[in-house]
Amino acid sequence: MKKRGASSVVELAAGPWAAQVLPAQGMNTIALSFYGRPILRTPLSRREWRENPCAFGTPVLLPPNRTDRGRFVFDGACYQLPLNDVELDNHLHGVLHQRPFTVLDRSGRSVLGVYENDGSDYPFPFSMEVRCILERAGYRQKFTVKNTGTRDMPLTFGLHTTFLEQALFRVDIGKRWVLDDRLLPTGDLAQLQREELAYLRGTCSRGKAIQGFYTAAGHTAQVGDILYEVSENFDHWVLWNGGGNQGFCTIEPLQGGVNALNSGRGLIRLKP
Repeated sequence: MKKRGASSVVELAAGPWAAQVLPAQGMNTIALSFYGRPILRTPLSRREWRENPCAFGTPVLLPPNRTDRGRFVFDGACYQLPLNDVELDNHLHGVLHQRPFTVLDRSGRSVLGVYENDGSDYPFPFSMEVRCILERAGYRQKFTVKNTGTRDMPLTFGLHTTFLEQALFRVDIGKRWVLDDRLLPTGDLAQLQREELAYLRGTCSRGKAIQGFYTAAGHTAQVGDILYEVSENFDHWVLWNGGGNQGFCTIEPLQGGVNALNSGRGLIRLKP
């Protein structure tokens, strides 16, 4: 493959599908449409995006969601991540969604980008490749993480996939993690409440404030007539819709639970 450097917008098209990918902003699929109908939430301006860059498209999260006070211990060593969730004194979502990926290969239907972390953005060297492929049957993303260091690396990973709100959404959630006042799991699991059981069968999110962390009972979700299917590596779902009055619904697959760097739930020990 030949390196082609960073690219501002990569446009893909196949049959009724069209997509826009931003390699310079974390390989975010910032727009996806089917027969011209938008599926993902796309910012109307740069200012809107800057105010909340994780609330549009498909931001890559490593580590995903919150890490308690940004601290964790791995193999006897202590690590500190930046406290970018100031209100709750946590680390939130990592920084990969803001980092430029180098485009290695592209065509009218696919693009491959790579990001190399030297240990400054996350205290373990690694590379991540993201390949986006558009076909007549749908859209696929493939993520490959490689430990490029000399010692084991703790890996927890997610996607902050933000859909435009539709009349119906459905998600294969299992049990709900009980949260403390800093939105961190206490370690207790609860049975789904009546309104959460509706998420399994299918319901409308409009006008309802939705926010919760769940174990995965399956690997599919549905938004309107669009099926969202994820790898079995994802063992949790996070749901959030900004209070129910902003016209979007995020359905976030996570590998590892929220605060996995401390709890160890679903954490992968990635060998060099």
